[in-house]
Amino acid sequence: PTVMQRAFNHMMTGRMGPSVIDLPMDVQAASIDVEIPDPLERRASGKILGAPEQIKKVVELLKKAKRTVLLLGGGVVTANAYDEVKEVAEKLGAAVVVTMMGKDAFPNDHELFAWSTGSKGTTLGLKMTSTADVLLSVGCRFADETASSYRDGVSFSIPPTKLIQIDIDPHEIGKNYPVAVGVVGDAKACLRQIIEEFGDYARNYEKTDYFKELQEEKKKWFEFLDEHRDDSKVPVMISTVLREIRKFFDRDAIIITSSGNVQAQMIQELVFYEPKTCITAGGFSTMGYSVPAAIGAKLG
Repeated sequence: PTVMQRAFNHMMTGRMGPSVIDLPMDVQAASIDVEIPDPLERRASGKILGAPEQIKKVVELLKKAKRTVLLLGGGVVTANAYDEVKEVAEKLGAAVVVTMMGKDAFPNDHELFAWSTGSKGTTLGLKMTSTADVLLSVGCRFADETASSYRDGVSFSIPPTKLIQIDIDPHEIGKNYPVAVGVVGDAKACLRQIIEEFGDYARNYEKTDYFKELQEEKKKWFEFLDEHRDDSKVPVMISTVLREIRKFFDRDAIIITSSGNVQAQMIQELVFYEPKTCITAGGFSTMGYSVPAAIGAKLG
């Protein structure tokens, strides 16, 4: 029973993920009477805070930046850091770019939303991330797809872009790109620390050239999509299907995708409004994911 509890602790704390227990066949076939321990008696609790001196450095760097981009990964979703991300973005007037696993971590209809970067990204997202002076990455591991196979200047230009990386896993800090400031901690807790360090500071971002550029690039992207969407084609284009699906479903509908063109175009075109409504096969992007994932989503 203690092995099971340790496995659940690994799975549910820190950088959450699956655990594997390897049992020999004779152990699997055996039976024994055991007393199952109370999970809470063996489960770690609380949030890991960032080092205060590192948080101060983060805020100092963000205050000086003129072209700030927030890059949101799956760690934001895991930590339920949606409110904190929105507050930081609005304090700074930062463009908000998402990875595949962070697609629903920020309202896609928000004026600061800049869609996605990477090999399946948008012209808008790629421009904002590649020309940022400061990039605040939260819960993002900079996988090769997000980084466009690490080609310099395509997704990112680090350096000269200064990278602030917040992650629960210390091994991710600086793994793929050098950092100006690295912060180990829970995404929600660290962002709350940053907000408190900012105090009353807030930028009137709607009057900045950076904000105007963001809106212009967003308009160009939507015009590009409209130019290449033909609703008369048979069979119907994926773009047309995605647009009609979005019109039909409620704002809080859960939409599931697995690997393929639909997944790629979902990142580029489909709007998500609420947290945890975009469920997709990230990482290895396995086929056949959609049906079992839909059953799981329905069961809650």
